[in-house]
Amino acid sequence: MNLVRSNVTIVFMGVVTLVVALASVYFPSIILMYALGVLVVSSTLVVLSRNKYGIAHLMSGYIVGIEVFFRMVKTGVPWEYGKYAVIVLLSLGLLMEKRKPKIPKFFLFYLLLFIPSILLTFGLIDFERARQLVVSNIGGQLVLFVSVLYFYKRKFSDADFQVLS
Repeated sequence: MNLVRSNVTIVFMGVVTLVVALASVYFPSIILMYALGVLVVSSTLVVLSRNKYGIAHLMSGYIVGIEVFFRMVKTGVPWEYGKYAVIVLLSLGLLMEKRKPKIPKFFLFYLLLFIPSILLTFGLIDFERARQLVVSNIGGQLVLFVSVLYFYKRKFSDADFQVLS
């Protein structure tokens, strides 16, 4: 039985999330520890399993969901946490599994189009402000690029979609 995709695991994660949410009312700092813990545990599972069960994309979806909660309760978790966590997990998933995707030329061109705007930004504005602008504006595009690499020509069965719903 695939423990990662079992209903027991999904219910357990839901219960843990609920407990952390309730505990955060009395201990707000628990959210930051939980966010870091989720990223560390997810990364470890991806590496140890070599992303055999698609842990990278399943946990990326979970992180995107809990990021909404983090923003709702105005925690100390950085606003860019979800983007960086998804980039880390999907990149680790790509590196760990045997499947080596080819980079579609169109998407490589898409990524290269950002270089002139980044150079112009750093050339016209002071370094700290330029860094903030580039990180906040390019982060989402980088997540999109890594997601395209990860999901490009990846096959999913009906059972895979049932787990996600």
